[in-house]
Amino acid sequence: MTKDQESGGAPLEQLPDEALCRLIREQDRPAEEVLAARYHRVVRSCARPYFLAGGDSEDLFQEGMMGLLSAVRSFERGRDASFR
Repeated sequence: MTKDQESGGAPLEQLPDEALCRLIREQDRPAEEVLAARYHRVVRSCARPYFLAGGDSEDLFQEGMMGLLSAVRSFERGRDASFR
């Protein structure tokens, strides 16, 4: 399925998370940026309560964003769970 078929011509910002995950697995960098922006606040709020000896909050945030992208690449739609 091509990117245009996937989105139905809709802007990436309007696509659901699952559609963005499929595009990201096909190396679509703009889709990755949209999903990262969509979950930016969630990752930051999850990282906030943790402390990293010798590091700062930005280090934890970056680890969280890497975890998000790892989850995107391993997400399988048919596993009875939404991406969220």
